[in-house]
Amino acid sequence: MRLLLNKFMSFGAISVAQKLIALVLQIQIIAFAGETEFGAYIYLLNITNLVAMVVVFGFPQLLTREIAYYHASGQDHQLRGILRFSSAFVAVGTLIVAIVGALACWSYCSPVAEIYDYAAWIAILLFTTLTLTSLQQAILRGLQRVMVAAWPMMLLQPLTMLGLVVASKLLDWEGTALELLIYMVVGNLVASIFMAFFIRRALAVQGSQKKIVPSYSLSVWWRSLLPFFLLGGIALLMQRSDILILGIYYPPEDIGVYAVAAQLGFLAQMPIMIVNSTIEPQIAAAHARNEYGQMRKLYADLSVLTGVSVIAVCAGLWLAGPLLLTHLFGPTYINSYHPLLIIALGFAIGALIGPTGTFLSMVGKERMTLYAVGGAVVLNIALNFLLIPLAGLEGAAIATSVAMVLSKVIMAVMVWRELGIRPGPLGYFGLARANVAPQKSENVK
Repeated sequence: MRLLLNKFMSFGAISVAQKLIALVLQIQIIAFAGETEFGAYIYLLNITNLVAMVVVFGFPQLLTREIAYYHASGQDHQLRGILRFSSAFVAVGTLIVAIVGALACWSYCSPVAEIYDYAAWIAILLFTTLTLTSLQQAILRGLQRVMVAAWPMMLLQPLTMLGLVVASKLLDWEGTALELLIYMVVGNLVASIFMAFFIRRALAVQGSQKKIVPSYSLSVWWRSLLPFFLLGGIALLMQRSDILILGIYYPPEDIGVYAVAAQLGFLAQMPIMIVNSTIEPQIAAAHARNEYGQMRKLYADLSVLTGVSVIAVCAGLWLAGPLLLTHLFGPTYINSYHPLLIIALGFAIGALIGPTGTFLSMVGKERMTLYAVGGAVVLNIALNFLLIPLAGLEGAAIATSVAMVLSKVIMAVMVWRELGIRPGPLGYFGLARANVAPQKSENVK
């Protein structure tokens, strides 16, 4: 527990700094671009993230798990093989989608004063940087360089963007969604350069003693890729469908108001993100060494750690939410308060249940995670279409929170059945059976 707490605090310091920078950045963007352009920027950014998810096709999750496994078991040939295979696959996919997107913009994006037209061209460039950085982060996490994988995108990227926004304000430039997307591209490229340096150094140290010939386990990788791809897409839809569907019924200004609620609400998710980013390689390595008792204790520790942390964040948002919204963003954004509380409550319940999806995915049970989250995202979309016309921003928040909690409950049942791990803090009461091995993974190494 002490080692876990140390990792949590170290990564937590970066996460807190990142959230503070993101908050300042969002305030500056709203002051620079205004509510309408900010809403358009958020909407295009959500669409671009979905496109990037399609292109990477589940490779970030696969890379983290397989590289951690190969690194722990000394299978350097397989490690080099999956690096080459993933790089080639994603590079070809990126090129194809970029060409298709450029042709679509050429045909349909007109030069009239439509808020999304010119920015759509930059969104094509943005998604290529998103695919690159997502792979780089996955590689570094798999190589146990979790902190190095985190700080370029969590600190360097938003700081670069913040500097560009502040400089533009000082120069009295007109703030548009187009400029904001360009600044994000620049920030991603700066972070990518740093991560490329650390990846090159880590692989050079690993292969310094002998020449490593890549080996390819294509059948094993392909069996996991589709579930990981669908799982990544479904998880992203779970997070983004509310904003995407809001764009159908509401103008960009209202999308911006809801985005502020989502941004602050995601403060409650921060402990969960810290845990998932730092613990994935440790779960995969423990599974590779058949340390099932350690996995059970780890799950219980994580549930307590994230649960207590998320509840504390929710209490702070409940007490200070109106003050933050009105003084930091403006009187208009007080309408974000109720959606903010609903979103935060959903994260709190999910945190107490435990890191269900992470455990299932890292031990080769990603198909089960897919089934649970897939059903939940269908419910999420249906509830959004039902509740947004009836309850507006609050309806979107309710739909997202209900679907998220349902998926966690279903996966908790799967974790109990497959790994013998009880949900949440109840896992401590099952440690007496820690020597009992879980059922074999679907992907036997």
